[in-house]
Amino acid sequence: MRAVGYFREEKEVINSLAEQSHLFLDFCQSNGYQAAATFLELSHAGDGFSGYSQMVDFLKNQRRQGFLVVAVSSLMS
Repeated sequence: MRAVGYFREEKEVINSLAEQSHLFLDFCQSNGYQAAATFLELSHAGDGFSGYSQMVDFLKNQRRQGFLVVAVSSLMS
């Protein structure tokens, strides 16, 4: 199964975007998932949740292909 990652850059989040990506890729490798795409939310972008919107659009356009959206618990506030 393919997985997508969504990472946010915030002051409250201890892990950097690079660390979040590394944790996601480790999770995929450990659990037999293919990392299909990653989406970033930059704190300085100022445009709301464009990374999240891009992820939702990506998932909608995949038709009938299954995906797992990964939320790494140590990254959640």
